Amino acid sequence: MIKKILLWYNEKFKKKPFVVLLITICIIFSGIGSFYGGINAVVDSTKYIHSKFFKYDEKYSILEKVNTDLSIDYLNTLLGPAAITRPLYEEKSYYESLYIWDECFIYVIFDSEKCIKLYTITIRKVSVK
Repeated sequence: MIKKILLWYNEKFKKKPFVVLLITICIIFSGIGSFYGGINAVVDSTKYIHSKFFKYDEKYSILEKVNTDLSIDYLNTLLGPAAITRPLYEEKSYYESLYIWDECFIYVIFDSEKCIKLYTITIRKVSVK
């Protein structure tokens, strides 16, 4: 058996560079595939650990939707009515609203056309990350 392998090695493998190139390319691709598979396994395991140990509830997905240039009416449908809505200081064309949730405060400044220009989210509890 070993003699046959050595005979094949001497006759076909060493004498034909195309075979050497083909086998080298296959080894490189299999190494890249193994590396990519390992990376995917790590990413999937971190997603699993994150979903099991860190709470990500619906409120966070709602907070991800808060953005500038949204309508304040749409924000009211997402967050509910604001705790405070009033004109912003001397400027009559801008208003401020404050939304209070269990984990955070959402402070919003919008213009007279009810378009959000600035917002900030402040965490209320130390345990929220």
